[in-house]
Amino acid sequence: VNFTDCTALNNESTYLTSYESNVTFNNCTFQSKEDCSSEFFESDGCAIFNNCSFSGESSLDYPHIVVDRGELLVANSNFENLTSKFATAINYKGCNLTISNSSFTNLNSDLSAGAVMAKFFPRSEDGDESNINNYSANDFVIDNCNFTKVSSTQDGGAVYVDLDSDCK
Repeated sequence: VNFTDCTALNNESTYLTSYESNVTFNNCTFQSKEDCSSEFFESDGCAIFNNCSFSGESSLDYPHIVVDRGELLVANSNFENLTSKFATAINYKGCNLTISNSSFTNLNSDLSAGAVMAKFFPRSEDGDESNINNYSANDFVIDNCNFTKVSSTQDGGAVYVDLDSDCK
């Protein structure tokens, strides 16, 4: 599937918004030439991107992939020639992130996180910590990825990670 120059006004994302859903993208191309918001937004669900390509000539307000309190798996995917105000490729908040065998090339963030911003939250939004001891380093993985010509004007030239200070 090819997603090219799609727009949505007054929405969290340009191409797709998903709440409490499991969504899988295989062999998809996301290309934007228009300045817009993010391309994909997921909340409280699971998003999988396998063998996908993200490119464009635009400057997004937000990252291309935004996941809040859900699971995210990005594998064998490419992010090229992108600019964003914040975390150009991925902005992730949650407790189960895996990025593997992917490349990030020629990305620039006007603020923090040139490619990936990750905030690790091992508890629910209401502060429930019942599962806090069930999380491990395997819940937060960036493996076999290439970051080339990735920059930000502030923190995290390529990757910015904010671990919950109350984690055990």
